[in-house]
Amino acid sequence: MARAKNKRRKSLVHKAIQFALVRRLLLQWICFAWTMCLASMAVQFFINPVGAQVNLDVLWGTFVTNCLVSSCLLPLFIYDSVKYSHRFVGPILRLHTQMRQVGVVPVKPICLRSDDFWQEVATEFNSMLHRIESRLDGADTSRAPAEEVELPALCADDTHCAEPELATSSR
Repeated sequence: MARAKNKRRKSLVHKAIQFALVRRLLLQWICFAWTMCLASMAVQFFINPVGAQVNLDVLWGTFVTNCLVSSCLLPLFIYDSVKYSHRFVGPILRLHTQMRQVGVVPVKPICLRSDDFWQEVATEFNSMLHRIESRLDGADTSRAPAEEVELPALCADDTHCAEPELATSSR
């Protein structure tokens, strides 16, 4: 039940970064297809260099079959890559949104999902936010290490997290 509340609601968190990842994946797939073709030709030639024409017909059939199979898997690979990228794009976008709000509006501590990357960045941001608030309140915590500052636990249900609209997305 807590997992449903913690689910991202957008399929793309940061279009520029995630489309760059998709373009990179497509380029890698094209390079793989060409490499597979050249390697198959080399193997066919070394197996039977005399019957090259027969081998090219077999090679063409093999190449087309391999391209069809890998083309069927390509959308799955792209989908998985975009979903996986949420784990590093989402936290940075959330941090960026919160950083813009510091000093303008009250900012809640950042609370990331347990499987997101850069948990330590969120911890350091929360520590910095605590030090800023303490200084504004008149307390001197300039030397307080990050470990001594009480920080929110990881989000289990997003009830105490700052969740800006830009940072929410579908996982």
